[in-house]
Amino acid sequence: MRIFSMRVALVLLLLSPWRHVKPEAGSSCKCTESTECSCSVGQSVTLDSGLTAASVVWKKNGEALPETVTAADGKVTFPSLTVPDAGMYVAIEGTDVTKTKAFLVQVYDPVASVRVERVAKKQVSLSCIASGSFKELKWKEGGKPVTNGENYQLRLKNAQLIIKDVPAEAGAYTCVAVQFDGSEIASDAFQLD
Repeated sequence: MRIFSMRVALVLLLLSPWRHVKPEAGSSCKCTESTECSCSVGQSVTLDSGLTAASVVWKKNGEALPETVTAADGKVTFPSLTVPDAGMYVAIEGTDVTKTKAFLVQVYDPVASVRVERVAKKQVSLSCIASGSFKELKWKEGGKPVTNGENYQLRLKNAQLIIKDVPAEAGAYTCVAVQFDGSEIASDAFQLD
């Protein structure tokens, strides 16, 4: 009966409306109950269940916490997050599965670098190579956004920019990686003549 009711509680928590919270600047990430928090590698975070019973049990993705994670006083603390720390964390008060608190923690490796390469000679095709996790890629020419149109074609989720009319579209092109916290990292400008 206990396993069935725990599964029902987890399903109900998963179906509840999660609100996305962006990581804050600094070295710590804030996570509150029923939110989807996005943290970066290296940030610290404390999940506070607010439950007072001495028998609070924490689960990660339905399993016991890994040995590397410690829980005390109804809290789980990560001094320095890593990508494998991501997951659904649930605190259960004693054997009463109706008294649960859930936290969805996502951990992203920030973009370390972005660079642009020309990959074709006849038709100009620029490729954007970004290391780390990012939300999206976008292109700029002279600081102005580049979008699909008559002279531009974006492919592979904006990782490739095809320029159809090189003499008319000469300029300095940069690729921008937008991180999950909304900050942007741009490549060095690639001069196309």
